[in-house]
Parts: sequence; structure tokens; C-alpha cells
Amino acid sequence: MTADKMSPSELAKCRENLRRHWETRKVDKELVQRAWTDAQRVAAVLYQKYGASKVAVFGSLIDQVLFDEHSDIDMVVWGLPDDKFDDAELALHNLCLKFRIELKNIDFIKGSLLERIQQKAQQLSKGGMDVHTIESCTVDTEFNEREKHFILYKKNIVQRLIDALQTIQQTTAKITKALHDLDDDTPNYREYIEKAISCYLMKLYQGIEKLFHRIARNVDMSLPSGAEFIDERAQELGLEWTYELISQMGKNRKERPAVISSDTSQKIIRLLKYCTNIDDPKDHESLYNEAERHARQVGNLYKCVSEELETFINFLNET
Repeated sequence: MTADKMSPSELAKCRENLRRHWETRKVDKELVQRAWTDAQRVAAVLYQKYGASKVAVFGSLIDQVLFDEHSDIDMVVWGLPDDKFDDAELALHNLCLKFRIELKNIDFIKGSLLERIQQKAQQLSKGGMDVHTIESCTVDTEFNEREKHFILYKKNIVQRLIDALQTIQQTTAKITKALHDLDDDTPNYREYIEKAISCYLMKLYQGIEKLFHRIARNVDMSLPSGAEFIDERAQELGLEWTYELISQMGKNRKERPAVISSDTSQKIIRLLKYCTNIDDPKDHESLYNEAERHARQVGNLYKCVSEELETFINFLNET
């Protein structure tokens, strides 16, 4: 059951377990250093081959308490026009890096994310990582102080969940606008708008899954094994891991209440089933026709997800 359905004593026990869970988590110094080496390789390519004026790292590699073997390296670049940025993103796949790079163009970043980048991003020099940079990136002994570790860990997780929810809200707004366009425009543009809605629906599901993945990694500290199947269709499509992740979010754990209700879980699964067929060329026409029906349910889905996530975030804040 979600946090608003649990008794105060049950929530208190979850908070106690979660606090102990976070306080005892260790930062892998060697893993962090390997990640910085990858970041410097990326920066060298962006500077030397694409003419970037500035490259910086932000996110979990800066804070480090959230950085683990599943983490991306968040990087931002200045001075690249759209075509060069797209080329640079493709080139990064050929570097054989140990970590996935999430590269962003500073020209398209706004709001709270831009503020955090301006406050905390660490620039990588054109000549390679200097001694000062390495020292500032190394986990110091203060991270062994349990209280400081816990506060920083909680603050970072909550902020990332809020960011993910804002992204989902923005995608939902785009779907709503596309529906208005569908209602207002002539039939000549209907297919184009339905295709756009299909893409937005996929992006919406991906945003929800990314949020759940964050909770599984940083709150549960346990990712699905993919060993369980919710139904035969999941097994047929190779979606056992994804279905299990949704299932995990709907279950109580010793360190937290359920993140979503069973009703919301079913809504997300219906969206997932639609999205898994989008790339099938045989079904394009029928899928685009179904896009409107799914899109008109998105408002209710977002309401459920946002309310339950806000309840969960309040649980974390009170831990």
C-alpha cells in the first residue's frame, strides 16, 4: 500500500530501515575515478574534434553518494551548434567507454537544472584533468560521517525524483496540446499529429520507467532480476525486466511503502503494451489510430502518478 494508506507505526519502521540502508551505503572510490577518466576522454573529443568552448560534469558524479555501477555520467557542453552536437553524440558511442554518457547542450537547458549546473558543474580543462580536479573529485573522509552522508544522499534522491516528475509533466502537456491540435485541425494533418502523439506516448512511458529505475537503484538498492513474468505477453515480448520493475514499485518493502497503487500500475502497463508495438512496421497504421485513445487517458494517468509520487517524496523527506 502507498504511504498515505499505512499506519504511523508502519511508516516509522520503514523510515528506520531506510535510514540505516542509506547510512551504511559506501562510495566506491575506484569506480568514481574510472568514471572521471571516461569523462576526461569525452571532454578531449569534444574540445579537439568538435571545437567545444567548455565541457563540464554535473549530477551524481559530482555528488558521488549516488554514483554506482549503473550510473550515467552527466555532462554538458558549450559552443556546439545543433549539427555538431548531434555528430558528437554519435561519436561518443565509438569510444568504448565503461559508462554511458548523458550529454546535454547548454543552449537547451532551462529552469532548476540550469541553476544546478551553474552552481555545481565542474569544468574539465582542455589540457586534461589537472591535480586540483582529481583532488576535488576524490571522496574525502567526511563521507564516512553517517549523518552527513545520509542528508546528502536523501537530498540528491529527492531532487532527482522531482526533476523526473517535471519531465513527465512536460511530456503530458505536449500530449494535451497535440490532442487540441487534433480536435482543431483538418483531416489532412491528422496522420502527422497521431504520429507525434505516438512519439510523445513513448517518451512519457520512458520518463516513468526512468523514475522507477532511480527508485529501484537508490532507495531499494535492488534492480529486478527479470526472472518473474507478470503474463505470457511480457515473456513473449522480452519485457520481463520492465514488468518486474513496475511490479516492484507497487509492493511494500521493509525500507519503504509502495510507490504506486495497483490501479496506477495497471494504467502504466497498458501504456507500456501500446509503446512496445510502436516500432513494429506492420502495425503502424493501427497504432497511430490507437494513439488518440491512449492519449486521452494520459491526463488521468499523470494525475495518479504525480499524486502518488508526491506522497512518496513526502515520505522520503520525512525520513
